[in-house]
Amino acid sequence: MDVYCFHCQSRIEIEDVNIATDVALCRACGEPCRYSEVLRAAATGGRDTSEAPPGVWFESQPEGFRLVASTRSWNALFLVPFTCIWSGMSLSGLYGSQVAKGQFELFNPLFGLPFLIGTFVLIGLCAMSIAGRLVVTKLGDEFLVFQGVGNIGWTRKFAWSEFTTAREERYGRGQMVIVMEGGSDVKFGTLLSGKRRRFVLGIIRRMITATRFASR
Repeated sequence: MDVYCFHCQSRIEIEDVNIATDVALCRACGEPCRYSEVLRAAATGGRDTSEAPPGVWFESQPEGFRLVASTRSWNALFLVPFTCIWSGMSLSGLYGSQVAKGQFELFNPLFGLPFLIGTFVLIGLCAMSIAGRLVVTKLGDEFLVFQGVGNIGWTRKFAWSEFTTAREERYGRGQMVIVMEGGSDVKFGTLLSGKRRRFVLGIIRRMITATRFASR
């Protein structure tokens, strides 16, 4: 049975466990835990849903659960003005002059495509940092991952029974991401704060463990 650190939710390797002294050392954060306690947590499901940090909502349902985590972040204070400056300067310089002159040249629009794409990406990040959310839902064997603002966003569907465990790993430029291991790995949660991401990870591990115990 996999066991996980109470402090950072990283998996504890069996060679880092001293059964005689009841100590399990986490390599990721360097913090010790009582092995008996992390073993009991793994057997009973891990995270307590009453410990949800601000911005996270958990709802148990007859055939599964629904977990909502806000992606709101103070990064919006930087992203919004930066996006306004970026889009204003780049797009007005590339397209504004043509509109003002009433002339159209093929080179400038093509040259400006990377800037236009970058603007849309930044606008999306602004929207997620202001009012975005991650919603993970289990309905029977159907598992859905939604990321977006309100009802506008991207939904992915998977088979819950395919997943065997979940972990946190570094992704891209130092970002952390939740990885659900199974037939094919599923990654999400890069825009969540550390506390929200670790809580979501703990709940997912709890539910995977409960499903595995129920199927025995």
